[in-house]
Amino acid sequence: MFFKQWDEEKYQNLGTMLLKNYLQVLGIIENESMLLLEAMKSLNIQDGDIKQWHAEQVEYFASLGNEQDWDVHVVAYVELLQELQNIE
Repeated sequence: MFFKQWDEEKYQNLGTMLLKNYLQVLGIIENESMLLLEAMKSLNIQDGDIKQWHAEQVEYFASLGNEQDWDVHVVAYVELLQELQNIE
């Protein structure tokens, strides 16, 4: 009986949270859209620029863990130079 009540309250609270988040998002879209358009106009940004930046960001995060070999060597070289400087 305890777990049945606990499950019901859990799902009720989850539903309430989702509803509040949904309403908050609708409010943000309604209120902040005009500010975004004004900022885009003042900064001379087009929709295509935002789409391009999004694509670049997706590509960046997709390749984030893939370091080039020369990057690893460069970092190791700089770390060794710093260690040498500390020793001297």
